[in-house]
Amino acid sequence: MLLVGSVSKTLAPGYRVGWLAGGRWHDQILRLKYSHTLACPTLPGMAVAEFLASGGYDRHLRRCAPRSPPRRALPRGDRDRVPRGHAGVVAARRFVLWSSCRPGVDALQLHEHALRWRIVVAPGPLFSARQRFTNFIRISAGSPWSERIAEGLRTLARLVARE
Repeated sequence: MLLVGSVSKTLAPGYRVGWLAGGRWHDQILRLKYSHTLACPTLPGMAVAEFLASGGYDRHLRRCAPRSPPRRALPRGDRDRVPRGHAGVVAARRFVLWSSCRPGVDALQLHEHALRWRIVVAPGPLFSARQRFTNFIRISAGSPWSERIAEGLRTLARLVARE
C-alpha cells in the first residue's frame, strides 16, 4: 500500500511539502525520486514536520474548517448561475470541491477552456488510473469567499453550459 499526503491545499501551497510512505516499493520510489530531484527544501520540510508533531496542524484545520467555502452554501445570488444539467457538488472536503458535470461534458476540455479565463480546475481523469471521472472536476476551495471567486464560478458555470 502507498500512502501519500501534502499540506499544499491546507497549509501553504508555496511550501510544496508532501510525503509518501512507499511500503514494499520504498527503495524503487527513492531511486526514482533521486533521479528526478537531488534535494528537497529542507527548512520547509522540517518546519512542517514540527508543526505536524506539535499538534499545530490539527488546530489549524479545526480553526479553518468553519470558514472554508465547502462548509457553506453558495451565496444566494450565485446559486441560479449553476447551469441546468450540472449535477453539482458530489463531495466537499475542507479545501476542495469534487463536482460532477452533466454526462457528455469532457472535464479535460473544460480544464483547457477554463485556463484561458485564468480559472484552474483539476479534471477528474487525473484522479483515475482507468480514465474514469471524465465529467468530474475538482475545484480548490482553500481561500476565503470573495467576489473574484464568485465571478470565477459564474464564468466556470457558463463554460460548463457550453460544453
